[in-house]
Amino acid sequence: MPELPAVERARRMIDALCKSYRRINVQSAPDPKHASEFVDKLFEGRLGLDLLERRVCVGHVLRQLGRHGKNLWFEFDEPPHVFVRFRMAGSFVVRGHEDGYVYETFRRRTAACRFHDSGTPLVSVWPPKHTHIVFSFAPCSPGVDSASINGISVREFALVDPRKVTRMRLSDSSCPSVEIRSLIGGFDALHALPPIERFERKMLVYPKANIKSLLLGQRFIAGLDNWMVDEVLYYAHIHPESRTCDLTRIDFAALHQSIA
Repeated sequence: MPELPAVERARRMIDALCKSYRRINVQSAPDPKHASEFVDKLFEGRLGLDLLERRVCVGHVLRQLGRHGKNLWFEFDEPPHVFVRFRMAGSFVVRGHEDGYVYETFRRRTAACRFHDSGTPLVSVWPPKHTHIVFSFAPCSPGVDSASINGISVREFALVDPRKVTRMRLSDSSCPSVEIRSLIGGFDALHALPPIERFERKMLVYPKANIKSLLLGQRFIAGLDNWMVDEVLYYAHIHPESRTCDLTRIDFAALHQSIA
């Protein structure tokens, strides 16, 4: 399951490689037989394949990549902007940028190796296994050489999700960062942790809440999932089943420091 560090790393990687580049293509799925099905699932049936190609496969320039919790948004010079909501699974893989565990997880066996023993080494095949959508970018100026990732000129990244639970949507909002924050009640654990006094006051709004459930629910703090919450509570010496009203000021301070 993706957690805040994995989503933030994907944001930084794509921002560094594709920011100020022009989007030239969107491939909905590697298998054309399932392309419409993948788009319907990804956009919750609100965007057909034809509309996706007409609205997204245009020459808009990526201006900014934002993140709040486990939600990413791609802000272009013109709408529509793209929002990505990660749930139980999903990540971005950049072509030519081998990303350790993430990249190894989604690599494929070639057709020649597929029917041999399982000890056959995996090879890098693009797009990766479980790909739902591929974005392609190129430099804004035709004369600029962008061949900086293992000799690959066009920069591509794929959304891979074996469980098919990641969701996307398009927005014409003039300020997508404000819109996405309005949809998520909790503050971002990495960039917007409030001071200890405000942190304590906001937690006491939910006096009867189970502390682990509160941290997982995203309405108080966005981006933490199961293993991170367990680590936070462990280092703060707080039992996961404690209620907010049972915590002392020392507990609140330890929890704040553990998240920070």
